[in-house]
Amino acid sequence: MHDFFRPRDAVFDIPSRAYALLIDGAGSEFVLFDAVDADYFDRTYALSGPLPQPGSWRNHVDGAPIYAIEINASDAGAEWLALHPFDALPEWSHIELAPDGNGEAAIYNSIAGPPRRAKVSVRPASNKLARMLAQATDLTPEVRPEDEIELALPTSSIEHIFVLDVGQGSANALVASAGEVIAYVDVGAGVLKDIGTWPSSMGGICLQHDPVVILTHWHYDHFHAANIYPTAQGMIWIAPFQTLGPGPQSAMASAIAATGTLMIWKGSGILQAGKIEIERCVGPSTNQNRSGIAAWVWGSTGSDPLLLPGDAGYGDIPTLSAGKAIAGLAAAHHGGRAPGVAPTKPGVGTPRVALSYGHSNSYKHPLPNSLKGLTASHWNIGHPAPGIDERRTEDRSGGVGGHGLGHIRMNWTGNIGPVHMCRCGCTINPTQ
Repeated sequence: MHDFFRPRDAVFDIPSRAYALLIDGAGSEFVLFDAVDADYFDRTYALSGPLPQPGSWRNHVDGAPIYAIEINASDAGAEWLALHPFDALPEWSHIELAPDGNGEAAIYNSIAGPPRRAKVSVRPASNKLARMLAQATDLTPEVRPEDEIELALPTSSIEHIFVLDVGQGSANALVASAGEVIAYVDVGAGVLKDIGTWPSSMGGICLQHDPVVILTHWHYDHFHAANIYPTAQGMIWIAPFQTLGPGPQSAMASAIAATGTLMIWKGSGILQAGKIEIERCVGPSTNQNRSGIAAWVWGSTGSDPLLLPGDAGYGDIPTLSAGKAIAGLAAAHHGGRAPGVAPTKPGVGTPRVALSYGHSNSYKHPLPNSLKGLTASHWNIGHPAPGIDERRTEDRSGGVGGHGLGHIRMNWTGNIGPVHMCRCGCTINPTQ
């Protein structure tokens, strides 16, 4: 596991140059780059030489100085972002950095921070450099046939989904009728500015029965719990084909490929086995939130599925847009931006919306417009206090945002059921 995924000393040298992929952002609010020290990359691949072999960077990234670079309007980046909004920035960048305590950029050499600040100058990578970065980080060597991926999906019946309180992140346990966790849809956690949203009461996730991990997309807050509990890296991971940055994203892919089984799905449409369907989202390919995987989970025969959309917009999931019925859902994107119309509340049963986010998170999730969108689809959602149809992971057993845990149970029988029983020392039993 790369040192980036461990707490580290705040004193570190900021590189003078970095190569980076733009992996997240919103208008003039924030941008996030996944980056590597440019000099290190240049020593590995000569710009004047041939293109790297696809995916070869995963053989080098473990020794590379890698970084997350965030510019946020809430902490000194407003002026810079007004001039460089997310939609106007290049996909691949050559970034120059100068340490400055008042700089617009937060530079992280650890996912747990704290960052150092710097002034940055961002310009598009040259065409040759962009091709080299894209080729070196390419996930093609890990692409697997669709029938092989379907065979890797568990086929046991599923009794519950536990939407886990991992702070400002996403992790969902799929629990069989006998109580075993047979799969996870994401194993995330709060990261960077939101590292403090991780619950101190969390003692572990259940890995006793070798669950399969379905990764909805490659953002840090959807995979970082697998660094807190590294055994999870040794599982089978089914993940979408997306362009990865040369920094923490490539380091995570390298760790999974080295210790577990990384199965990349490059196709479209739906793959299904047992009670699990995974559907490829159709948002812009340059937007990792909207171009990943959504998961549908069925209970007993005749029931409608529960939806786990990751950070995709509701309009990015083709069968949902076509009117597919649901029994309940986890709100898209932690209650943040989710283009499209939220699914209509079912007229029968006890449906529930689960909101997975960290108390006082830096993105201010859940956003009022997201909650209003659910209300417009006939869900009883509170503004801002919770309503009848929702549960929020910040509502912990010891108080909102305080001690205890806020794990949420979702199922098809009134959201009640037995506790999860195992001997691994995990703390995933629902509290609401």
